[in-house]
Amino acid sequence: SAMATSLSLTEVAALKAEISSAKKTSMNSVRRLLTLMRETQRKDAQLVSTHGDAFLKSSAIKPVPDEERFLIYEQVAIAACECGDVEVADRCVSRLESRFPGSIRAGRLRGMVEEASGDIDGARATYAKLLQEHPSSQMVLKRMVAIERTAGDLQSAIKALNHFLNHYMADADGWAELADLYLEAGMHKQAAFCLEELILIQPHTFCHHLRLGETLLSYATNLEEKIVAYKHLCTACELCAGAHPRVLWSLLACVSSMASKKAGASSSGRGGATAAMEEIDVNVARLASKQLKKLYAKADPDLAATAQAAVLDMLGDIPDCLDD
Repeated sequence: SAMATSLSLTEVAALKAEISSAKKTSMNSVRRLLTLMRETQRKDAQLVSTHGDAFLKSSAIKPVPDEERFLIYEQVAIAACECGDVEVADRCVSRLESRFPGSIRAGRLRGMVEEASGDIDGARATYAKLLQEHPSSQMVLKRMVAIERTAGDLQSAIKALNHFLNHYMADADGWAELADLYLEAGMHKQAAFCLEELILIQPHTFCHHLRLGETLLSYATNLEEKIVAYKHLCTACELCAGAHPRVLWSLLACVSSMASKKAGASSSGRGGATAAMEEIDVNVARLASKQLKKLYAKADPDLAATAQAAVLDMLGDIPDCLDD
């Protein structure tokens, strides 16, 4: 429950403070902290690596049941990889490999240790071998994406992530990351496709509609394409109740682009600016400009005038959209 989670997070904070300030660390406190961090999925790589390793070396590990002990080895190994404690990570993974020979989880950890030590080719070979035996392993496919990103090979990362999504098409994080990669590569249409897939999975998340609207607007060449972007930005504004300045700015930028006198004719032959006014909900644009004024006046009065001037500059050709 939410209350239980809140209490657990409070205890995590208290244990962190206790362990950090104590002259002699209580191993019972470390064990409890490690358990809570696994349950709440909280991370502090350096703390887990340092104190988790000390716990594993202490006599306090002896009465710990096997199931919990090996979860701690895995937890400490991952944390050690994240903060570069390769020696600690290698020791933990070696223990897991000896206890679970041939385990895919141990194999993935071995690849992570190789990554942390800078042996990218070795890690890639380790993951490739694991995928020969387990071609649809989610954890290994994700590591293949991560390793290509670490290596700075954008196209290989895109290829690896597409391969992952062929197996796990409902993975929202995967589509979001692929959209980021495509945008980084300047492939905006492909990024828009990824964001559309993301909206199918999470239709009520405003930031997905925002990102899709912005992406569509970035390469729109006719009114029809801008109208699609406008609709997604209106949806984002509705879903966040107009509480986010970026949504409002993007919406007004889209309105400005649609109604610009420089707007070209649409693919259906309709004139740009005149036809756009038939599509724009003037009340929505007016509310957006009014809400921006309120948000800036409340958060930073010194910037309120500058923001208002920017809105006037954007909507100067369409005064009906301006807040009175």
